[in-house]
This record gives sequence, C-alpha cells and structure tokens, in this order.
Amino acid sequence: MPNQVKKQLRNSITAVIKRDRESLIHNPSDFTRNRELSLDKTVKLILGMSGKSISKELLDADIWITESAFVQARYKIKSIAFHKIFKEFTLKIPINDSIPILAADGSDVNIPRNPKDEGTSFQVGEGNKPYNLIHLNAFYDLNTGIYTDVIVQDKRSVDERQAVIDMMEVSPF
Repeated sequence: MPNQVKKQLRNSITAVIKRDRESLIHNPSDFTRNRELSLDKTVKLILGMSGKSISKELLDADIWITESAFVQARYKIKSIAFHKIFKEFTLKIPINDSIPILAADGSDVNIPRNPKDEGTSFQVGEGNKPYNLIHLNAFYDLNTGIYTDVIVQDKRSVDERQAVIDMMEVSPF
C-alpha cells in the first residue's frame, strides 16, 4: 500500500508538471537548462523532506549541490504548484464525507521559562537566559478546517511518528 501511494504521488507530480509547467514557476526561463535539480526533482525533494537540515536532506537524496543552489531552485516554484499536485493526488481518493482527510503536523511552542524543567528547558550559550519549548502534534481535518486531536510532548522527548500513531488509535475512523 505505501508503495502504491508513493507511485500515485510521483505520477501526480509528473502529470501536473507536464500539464501546467508554465503556471508553476515564476519565470519562463526557470528550469530550462539541464541541471542537477530539475523542476520534477526539486518538487519531489521538497515533498520528501523530513525535517533535517538542507545539507543532510541533499546528502540523503544523493544530490550534490549547495544549500544555496537548492534554496534558489525552491524559490523558482510558485506555491500554487503544491496545491495543484495535492488536488491531482487526491482526485483518485473516493470522496466520503463520513471519512475525514486528516493532515498531521508538529510545531514547537514557547512556554513560560522554567530552568528547572529538564524536559523543556534549553540553554544556548553561556550567559544567555534559558527558554522552554513543548512540541504540539495535531490532526487537522482538511474538509472541515478544524483540529480533531492534539498531543503535547516535552521538546526533549519528541516522537512525531508515535504521536500520529497514538492519535490514529483513538480516532473513531
């Protein structure tokens, strides 16, 4: 099943780029030269990133360019490109209003400073005041536009994958 989903996503990316190439980029001359990062490869790399540094993501993808070159390529792509790819990708999903389409994401949230809380307190450099962070993992229903579940974790013990599993296990769907 995961391989089918990946194949469908790759097919959707290819279809949108072939059909709407000119509407996805800022300048008609962007991505015309034969370079390491094509439009297709850049989009796939962006969608496949897992939160590591850009240099680590490029190494993992076996792409030998500078971080600056990647950032420049990324900014050539309009944000509408990702919306079109999402729409193309989800066309094949049977629409059923009783089953939500959920997005999962995590964000760091600053909380009041408490240097004694070892799970959330961070000290960057000597002489700087410590700060505290928690990590908020949430399910967002794309159909209704509301959050359906949330899990809060100490920043030092973040496990987004486990948070998604935990939210799925208690979900009525």
